[in-house]
Amino acid sequence: MNTKVQPDDASKPVTVEEFLKETALRKIGEQARRVAGDLAHTERVAFGPTAVTVVDQARLEGVDLLVVGTHGRTGLRHLLLGSVAERIVRTATVPVLVVRHEEEAREDIHTQAENTLKDEQQG
Repeated sequence: MNTKVQPDDASKPVTVEEFLKETALRKIGEQARRVAGDLAHTERVAFGPTAVTVVDQARLEGVDLLVVGTHGRTGLRHLLLGSVAERIVRTATVPVLVVRHEEEAREDIHTQAENTLKDEQQG
């Protein structure tokens, strides 16, 4: 990518790839500080197919643990969209901690409770 952009906070134009990488690093850094706190961690941005790139980077960097977020999709949505987290778990050579988004986990609990109530009312 040789296309240049001029971000508001930049003194000179940068390539789109540089802009995307810098933006991603900033957002990842914010999340990592919120989640990891004082734990030692590494933040990286790499381009490529997500699951393959994450596993390859982990191998190259010699990481001890991968922490991966997931949307927790099930059923048809999971089948159609696939699961990057699942592919990482299956192919990684180090332990993988999969963390589900809190809001979606809460929604699933409510759905399960509603389904249980319906089953009990019908049964």
